[in-house]
Amino acid sequence: MAILAVTGTPDVLAKIPVDVTAPGAVVRSTAVDNGDGTWSVTVHAAESQIPAMQAAGVTVEIVVSDADDDARWQVILGQVDSGPGVA
Repeated sequence: MAILAVTGTPDVLAKIPVDVTAPGAVVRSTAVDNGDGTWSVTVHAAESQIPAMQAAGVTVEIVVSDADDDARWQVILGQVDSGPGVA
């Protein structure tokens, strides 16, 4: 899943369709008041969900793409698989 920077007014952010993000995928602790009536928040969702978010009226910037996220996990899994066994 991608890491996205999503920006909109609080009312618009509240309208992001529930099926767009996994439960808990909106990282509320990252919310930042932009000082212009909009807020930015980090969202963990598939890139394929961006059109639905944009249709709700938010702007979306890809911070980490689906492919980059998958590649990071492959590296982690490779390190775990090649690490020392459990005694």
